[in-house]
Amino acid sequence: MPDTPQSAAVEAENVTERSEAEKALANPKRPVLTLKKPRVVDFAAEKEAKWQAEIDACDGSADYPPRIPPLLRRAPKIGELYWCNLPKDAMLPELWKKRSVLVISGGTINLYGTAVVIPTTSEDPGDDPHLLKLSLSLDSRTSYAICDKPMTVAVSRFCLPTGAVPRLRDEEINEVIKALHKTIPMPR
Repeated sequence: MPDTPQSAAVEAENVTERSEAEKALANPKRPVLTLKKPRVVDFAAEKEAKWQAEIDACDGSADYPPRIPPLLRRAPKIGELYWCNLPKDAMLPELWKKRSVLVISGGTINLYGTAVVIPTTSEDPGDDPHLLKLSLSLDSRTSYAICDKPMTVAVSRFCLPTGAVPRLRDEEINEVIKALHKTIPMPR
């Protein structure tokens, strides 16, 4: 095709359009379309974060502690293991932090009530006669029931373990309760 003034003008226009397009692509202020991965929603974690923020914000001036809705969908049963958010304002040697607990409450427990639990630890008990080795745990570590420290806690402090809720055999639950009875004085 011969170089004519018209073809030279068209070619110059195309070069100008291309350089403007290249400039627009190179401009960091220009929004870039990116595809986002779908967000996996962990509703229990969101609920826990929400009530934990409410507890952290409490300055102690309220007459009553906050009532927190439970994270569980059903009431806990005797012999089950759960994660429990124990109070952060504990005074040593009281137990604190998030730890696994064994439910020993008999009778009816509801989602909005309390449960009697035996806290567990993964620390080696040494010679401590109050610690009883458990056959199950919520993580890969060996768990020991701290039988001399029964606690009453709100069910709303419980968090679901990953997977199914583990439950001890009846024989093992009876061993824990017998060890608990050894720590309580007999009536005179």
